[in-house]
Amino acid sequence: MTKNKIILIIIFILLFGGGLWFLAQGLFKYYSYRQMQGSSLVMVSSWEVVPKGGDNCLLRVHYSFEFEGRTIEAASLFSKKYLNYYAAKEDGLRLGQAKLRCYFDPQQPERASLERHFPWTDFNKAGALLLVLGYFFLMQCFYWQRYFTDRS
Repeated sequence: MTKNKIILIIIFILLFGGGLWFLAQGLFKYYSYRQMQGSSLVMVSSWEVVPKGGDNCLLRVHYSFEFEGRTIEAASLFSKKYLNYYAAKEDGLRLGQAKLRCYFDPQQPERASLERHFPWTDFNKAGALLLVLGYFFLMQCFYWQRYFTDRS
């Protein structure tokens, strides 16, 4: 096997594996997204700034909401990263006074979150990698078709 064929096989494996990886992540996140069908207004009980390595910080909000006559307490870690403690603290003060909505799974209302995002990025990454893989595959097919038709 020549060096070029080995490199081409490695590229195919990496593109296919990466595409499947992002597709699986996207499908898992989509499943979680679909489960969070219920929504309710929340009462923020407290919030805290969580250090995330270096100067970066995240914001964790503790809240409660009503569902079918029960009061459910939960906590959510926001995905937004803050560059310093003071920016996170300022946003926490603002969120403490805002009317927030939580999303939860009606079958398991303890599974709640203040953020609900469709996993566009994972599906876009998977699509891009699989399109590049398809491009390389088609170019390889055209090369072999031309190679065999020129020899006969």
